[in-house]
Amino acid sequence: MPDDGLHLIDVVEFETSQPEVTYEYVHKAYVGYQIRYSVPLGDYRFRARSCVGGPFRYDITDHLIGRAEATTNPFREPTFGTLLKGHLHVQAEGLGEAALRPGDSFMYPSSQRMSARFENCEIATVQLPRERTAAIAATGSGIEPADLRFDSITPVSPSTARYWQSLVTYVGRQLITPDQQAPLRHSALLQSSAFDMLAAAALTVFPNTAMTAAHVPGPGWVAPAAVRRAVAFIDEHADRDISATDIAASANVTVRAIQLAFRRHLGTTPSAYLRRVRLDHAHQQLCAASRGDGVTVTEVATRWGFASPSRFASSYRDAYGVLPSYTLRS
Repeated sequence: MPDDGLHLIDVVEFETSQPEVTYEYVHKAYVGYQIRYSVPLGDYRFRARSCVGGPFRYDITDHLIGRAEATTNPFREPTFGTLLKGHLHVQAEGLGEAALRPGDSFMYPSSQRMSARFENCEIATVQLPRERTAAIAATGSGIEPADLRFDSITPVSPSTARYWQSLVTYVGRQLITPDQQAPLRHSALLQSSAFDMLAAAALTVFPNTAMTAAHVPGPGWVAPAAVRRAVAFIDEHADRDISATDIAASANVTVRAIQLAFRRHLGTTPSAYLRRVRLDHAHQQLCAASRGDGVTVTEVATRWGFASPSRFASSYRDAYGVLPSYTLRS
């Protein structure tokens, strides 16, 4: 079997009934985050479950407290919260304010301080590395990665907010689970796919400069040789966690240039070509399997970065005319 560069995501749990310990924990986990308690605490508890070791940070924090206030300095990495239960009011000068109910989402600002008032809150938090998120924004819009900036703390619409909430819930269930063998906890390819999905969703859900970028002229003609270099790179590294930035670098052009070049010369995109190559490898592995050797369709799909068995089966049938289970039994 191919080695997809397995990365183990551990779930680390932390719990305390001491407010000063909570302060140190959140201040270290999210630099610049400070809590101020506004009433006698009474029964108090703070619990955090954090996913450690993957390409993005995912936390669920549960804060049992009567009333509290918090402030944050601008966050270095794009960070998004979804209120699971409790009451929360957030505000950032120039970026808006919102009284949130369970199921609502918000963004921690990267350019302004934010203040919050909350009571008995459970929040799911996703933090995405800026560099890779900006590269995805550049691929989709042509914006320079350095120019990416999120400029509101609330989603663009109720429908996009519901999509983000469902996506965060789905990813959380795959990560924070008693199943130590959960595929997303082990596969670098699935983790990379999950990151790309979260980053693309964040760029669609939360207002940012990529949404309003002026038209950027195309990068000009890209030689077929550069496309061939990118294709060779994908073919050789399809079992690894590779990004659009990696593919562009292999061809010595920008992300935007390789995107347009693939469309011009191959009629597809680098990511679509990568998916097809991985599907071909999965097909070859299923064809090579022998009865009784224990190979399963789910195992093969996971190895090649397909998180959804049903989507893998649909893509496989479109490409080969039969379901992957038929190939495995043949």
